[in-house]
Amino acid sequence: MPPQAEVQILDDVLWIKHIRNDTALQAWLADAPAGVLIELEVDGWRAGWLKMADGPDGRPTNGLKPHPHAKRRWDAVRREHGRWVTIKLCEDA
Repeated sequence: MPPQAEVQILDDVLWIKHIRNDTALQAWLADAPAGVLIELEVDGWRAGWLKMADGPDGRPTNGLKPHPHAKRRWDAVRREHGRWVTIKLCEDA
């Protein structure tokens, strides 16, 4: 079985470049349009994540911020700065 995708907790948001073990997931998330809501399971809990808006110069911001309903939970998880957690796309969403 291939290793599970993981992402490192480093900030208020999930940075796509910090996902490891799943280049297809990385590419899919990077290609998603700004503002789209994506259902992910992160560290065993399921929540909506919003693809961040493009920067003022038009370049994409390759990060995902927690949906307002998930922010409190993410704030608790991100206290463990530097920890790697599992991440996967919820395909049934």
